Amino acid sequence: MLVIVLPTLSFQGGWTPAVWFGIVWCAFALLIIAAHLHRLLRVDEETERDLQRIKQEKMRRWEERLSRKIVRMK
Repeated sequence: MLVIVLPTLSFQGGWTPAVWFGIVWCAFALLIIAAHLHRLLRVDEETERDLQRIKQEKMRRWEERLSRKIVRMK
């Protein structure tokens, strides 16, 4: 996308709306590319493991509380 459109964008002629559009468009395209690379390279893999561990602990505690309630009901 960026390779095809970048040569057609005009960055000459001062700070016209067309130049601003080109700058903003390129910035958004680079931001999207960076987000995809971040996900593909698994930069936040440690954070995902931490979140998974927290979810498992929450589930364990929830099951424990539920089993206590069931035992009390008997």
